[in-house]
Amino acid sequence: MMDSRERLLRSFRREPVDRVPISTYELVGYNPEAWENREPSYTRLMDEIRARTDCLYMAGPDWTEADEPFREVTTWREGKSQFTRIVLHS
Repeated sequence: MMDSRERLLRSFRREPVDRVPISTYELVGYNPEAWENREPSYTRLMDEIRARTDCLYMAGPDWTEADEPFREVTTWREGKSQFTRIVLHS
């Protein structure tokens, strides 16, 4: 039986795996800051997620929240839709 790391790496390379990798997306068992990991009524669910799924911890680079002058934000409307473009300059 493969562990999560091996299963995910093999699936990314399109190699055979023992089962389809499963991630619960927002419910990540290894994020101590997430409310579901601090909520007592979710303890059993989160224990099962940690034990039986291939958790992918989502993290983003800090520079996406850069201050001016590195961040250029443009917002516009087209009909009922609103769009926002964020350009990060180095």
